[in-house]
Amino acid sequence: QTWIKKYQAILNCKDQCVTITKDNGSKRIQYIPAYDDNDGDPHRQYNVRLVHDVTIKPRTVQPIDAICPSILNADTVIFRPRQQLQEDFLILISNSLLNIYHHRTTLNIVNHTDTDCVLPKNSKLGKVRHVRSASLCCNVTQSFESLRSDAVIQRIEENINTLIKHLQPKQQELIRPMLLQEWNVFDTSKPSQAANLKTEHRIITQDHPPNYQCAYRVPEPIKQQQKELTDEMERNGQINRSQSPWASPVLLVKKHDGSPRFVVNYRKLNFITIRDSYPLPRMDDTINQLAGSR
Repeated sequence: QTWIKKYQAILNCKDQCVTITKDNGSKRIQYIPAYDDNDGDPHRQYNVRLVHDVTIKPRTVQPIDAICPSILNADTVIFRPRQQLQEDFLILISNSLLNIYHHRTTLNIVNHTDTDCVLPKNSKLGKVRHVRSASLCCNVTQSFESLRSDAVIQRIEENINTLIKHLQPKQQELIRPMLLQEWNVFDTSKPSQAANLKTEHRIITQDHPPNYQCAYRVPEPIKQQQKELTDEMERNGQINRSQSPWASPVLLVKKHDGSPRFVVNYRKLNFITIRDSYPLPRMDDTINQLAGSR
């Protein structure tokens, strides 16, 4: 919709053309439909299903593994999502051009709700068919992030207004511009990391041999949940793959809202770590210094 408004695009399905308006005038682009529901053998359309159980976090886009048993390898196939699945789970799956390798492919699913969405294994996601040889495929250069940025900023403004509503109107006028100037600090829609840090965290263990602990035994659903959280953190750049001889086990702890908290048990590492010691003031001396202060 944003792209259509920007270029004032007009789609003429009868003449199979798109008219867009730019600074140098209007331009008409002819197209050939690559997928015609009324023209094609239904036996040449192949089901695409979900490989594993998947939990999609609220208001996120998550790539998922899918399988097409009928196609071994294909450079380009056209995917059409199953409408009933989107209505049942309140998700969005776009029409896509996919490549299939050893029956496997990857799809993006959008959960635009405020709750987790759980898709069971083997769910029918949609159908694929091969692209016509005369089709011309064009990329949309505008990213999903740019389409959603306005909505994110609007939500941040609402959160900031809620945070400062206890202040006087004049105080709000002074502090709101300063907070909006650093709006990205309040953006919790996606994980973020501090950049260009010049300091490095050192864990001093002297000559102690590496401490390697095996993973805890957990039920298969918990193991799958751990894998999904680990993959998500890797995609977000929060963690990297490592061949280190040091290893500590992980476990999932439920938060108050029922969502899982990813926890690493570093107790054995802490036991052999040489701690940094700093002199701390006595608490009673600090309290005495505050005596009589207002």
